Amino acid sequence: MNILILGSQGFIGRSLCNYLKSKESKFNTDFGRKKLNLLSLRNFQNLIGNNKPDIIVNCLGVVGGIQWGLNNKVKIFEENNLLTLNLLKSVKNKQITLINLLANCIYPHHYKKFCEKNIFDGPVHDSVFEYGLSRRMLFSATKAYADEGLLNFINLVPSNVYGPNDHFNPLRSHALGGLISKFHEAKINKINEVEIWGSGKPKRDWIYIEDLCRIIYKTILLNEKLSNKTFNVASGNCISIKYLVKRIAQKYNYKGKIVYNKKYTDGDPIKSFDIKLLNKYLNFKNFTDIDTGLGKTINYYRKNENKISMRLL
Repeated sequence: MNILILGSQGFIGRSLCNYLKSKESKFNTDFGRKKLNLLSLRNFQNLIGNNKPDIIVNCLGVVGGIQWGLNNKVKIFEENNLLTLNLLKSVKNKQITLINLLANCIYPHHYKKFCEKNIFDGPVHDSVFEYGLSRRMLFSATKAYADEGLLNFINLVPSNVYGPNDHFNPLRSHALGGLISKFHEAKINKINEVEIWGSGKPKRDWIYIEDLCRIIYKTILLNEKLSNKTFNVASGNCISIKYLVKRIAQKYNYKGKIVYNKKYTDGDPIKSFDIKLLNKYLNFKNFTDIDTGLGKTINYYRKNENKISMRLL
């Protein structure tokens, strides 16, 4: 079984490569965007032709936190949709199974609980409009190609992923990585106030990166049984941003003032996930609890502070 990881230098892709190495699984990668520009169809076709994969795990995505997204709408629209088209044109008629990592912003924002059958039952949230629609295009286009027998697919829709190798730049990261960065800097530099963007009220389902990698690995092994399935990958527990702030502050023993700046948008008030299909297909229930995951992520940040600081520049 020949496996190719796309988006191998991103958060999920890099972590998946490390996990597959620990399982002594053989795989190839796309080398990262700095070495191979997959916005070029020729480059994409050459990558597929040279590697001849049976399975592709698609972790590609041009994305950041809410504020970054609001400032880069055209980039998100153009590059994500072009990557999707180049991918599908490059893999069609090659008997490849495509495992897509779809973002949970694909769901209509008016639902409090996200169920796979409701993906197109309403608009995505305005704060992630361009990226959410690009993920719907990936979903729709992949299904269209499968309907014509041009490929097989498995769509995984993770909840909010966190852990080592995450983005920690507050402008580019999702909430948890940005929070850790803020409290780390405040503690080290003795800053007496930390500003949190938004009200802190939104609730999210958090999944630790190693748990996601274990699920992707199990999906690879069971790919024939899961052909053309779409299912959520989530812990089933929702935790507010305010709770995360409290726990991170405690882990840093931070005694300064915490200010919630409500001029920044919150995004969806709650994102919970129906995980019946996950339980049915994979029966995966041994998730890392949030306190353990936070501890591991903060330890990673402390040990890799210099390397992470260079990425923040």
